[in-house]
Amino acid sequence: MVELRADLAGFSPAEVGEVVSQHPNVMITWHTTPESEPEAERAVEAALAAGARWVDVEIHATEGYRQRVIEKAHGVGAKVIISYHNYSATPSLEELIATTERCFSLGADIAKVITTAHTTAEGATIATLYNHFQSNRLIAFAMGAEGVFTRRLSLLLGAPWTYVAPTAELATAPGQFTAEALGAMLSGGEPLALPALPSRVTIPATKSAAQRAIVCAMLAEGESTIEGFAACGDSLGALRVAEALGCKVEQQGDTLRIVSGGAQQIRTILNRPNVAIDTAESGLLTRLLLPLVAALTDNCEVHITGHGTLPQRSLVESVEALRSVGAEVRGSGEDGCRIPMVVGGPIRERNITIDGSRSSQVASGLMMALPLLPTGTSLTINNPTSLPYLHLTEQVMGSFGCVLTRREVPGGLQYTLAPQAHYTPASLRLESDWSSAGYFAAAYALAQSGEAGGKLQGGEYTLEGMSRGTAQADEVLIDILKGCGANIVESEGAIRFLPSEVLAPMDVDASNFPDLIPTLSVVALFTGGTSRISGLHRLGAKESNRTEALFSELKALGARIAIEGDSFTIEGTHSGEGYCLHAPLGGAPLRSYGDHRMVMSLAIVSLFVGVPLAIDSTTAVGKSFPTFFDKFNTK
Repeated sequence: MVELRADLAGFSPAEVGEVVSQHPNVMITWHTTPESEPEAERAVEAALAAGARWVDVEIHATEGYRQRVIEKAHGVGAKVIISYHNYSATPSLEELIATTERCFSLGADIAKVITTAHTTAEGATIATLYNHFQSNRLIAFAMGAEGVFTRRLSLLLGAPWTYVAPTAELATAPGQFTAEALGAMLSGGEPLALPALPSRVTIPATKSAAQRAIVCAMLAEGESTIEGFAACGDSLGALRVAEALGCKVEQQGDTLRIVSGGAQQIRTILNRPNVAIDTAESGLLTRLLLPLVAALTDNCEVHITGHGTLPQRSLVESVEALRSVGAEVRGSGEDGCRIPMVVGGPIRERNITIDGSRSSQVASGLMMALPLLPTGTSLTINNPTSLPYLHLTEQVMGSFGCVLTRREVPGGLQYTLAPQAHYTPASLRLESDWSSAGYFAAAYALAQSGEAGGKLQGGEYTLEGMSRGTAQADEVLIDILKGCGANIVESEGAIRFLPSEVLAPMDVDASNFPDLIPTLSVVALFTGGTSRISGLHRLGAKESNRTEALFSELKALGARIAIEGDSFTIEGTHSGEGYCLHAPLGGAPLRSYGDHRMVMSLAIVSLFVGVPLAIDSTTAVGKSFPTFFDKFNTK
């Protein structure tokens, strides 16, 4: 179908009729004012006489014009779209429902409700309209950058069509896809099918601790040993940085040996002309290195680059923090806070204070910079978040001789370093990664819950080699699952999952462990009630906008998911007949957004939906867990 925007084309009524006669599968549209309605009516009449199959009439058109156009269209067998456009905002769901009902009461065959979204939550609101009306009679999406995702999603929710442009230059609304771009999103893809849920699984080492340990080893003069190392994209990126800064790196099995000339050697390298550091695709590595570079440079510039999704991610918290302590920072993008970026020191402030409410990684980077600054420098973190990650930073730094003193101050935490403390070589063993273990813990708990769709329950499932009482934030998942009723038995070196009743819904504030929100959302889909998962404000600066990504893909699978303030509410879909999610309409592939956690979470969903799923790409798992899919090949 082709939409003829007669109000923009500049055609006479006769020319409109001629165009339509050559391409009868046409929707004739004229966005009217009271003054333009006579000309619009003549153009519509010509189009209908030439065989146009659809007419779009705006809800705000005058009553007489609207009624005449509807009568003429229906008189020749054409269908009518009554459209509502809001170019400034997205009204409340209640207002949108009332507007849609009015479209139908006025005689619409199709109601078209288009708003402008300024937040992901507003885009979610317009998508929720499909819960209330027959989807093949509704076209509802949001314009603007924050509403782009709703254009594809509207089709997956059952809209009869959406609107695309032949080229980007000919787009008629902000956020409109080209036909080629949207077509690519709706076709192709890889099968998302796991051959078997392994009864036992071991998990590779935590990349969060690995990257911190590699950076500490870089700064310690001498040889450090890191055992239990598991290669993944982010950790390999840290090793390449170490080599670029003069370190010798060797790996034998799961043991790393890093020989470094220490902070002084790195200072010398960084203060040379035209130095560039590639932090790969790791947001953590980048946020750790930025303050270290500022602390080790003196009136010179270092170029920080990266690839993958990293250049799309705003580093505004790091930029603001570094500028507040006297460092020079120039970034890319409209906000000037994206990679590639230029950073130069020194850090001049000796009583550093930052807002820690948005990123613990920024705070960790400044914590790791303290041993490189003059004795007595303090770091105060107001409103700290993700406290377990700060404790992990303390733990790893302590292993390398940099013991931090932490004390509570009004509204936050203050860190200082013991006099003369500096990075010294260390030997340590990395723990298995609770973030990666979470996908299997979720799958095991669901497989043992209730009937599990009659597919997977039976016997027991075991996570092997997982330590409890770690500084890893995501370890809390075991306690959350137990709170939902999962039957979990812990023993030395093993966590066993036994049959349980249907899991109860959860009410969790995940602000301190935001990487778990995708996993928790998957669990919530299959509980026996409505869950609330808070902490969405922590998801915007990840590999994707995970609030948007999770809402869009779970909604496409049939989930009853909504955004309320800072929370997801998710209605569990378990019933006596099993789980009732489904494949996206038309078999369109799910989107990964280039985000490793989206791929792995959606893979777990695929175990329980009972229909084939596809996804645009699975390669993103290499960032943190390259052997993820291999774990499902054996029982």
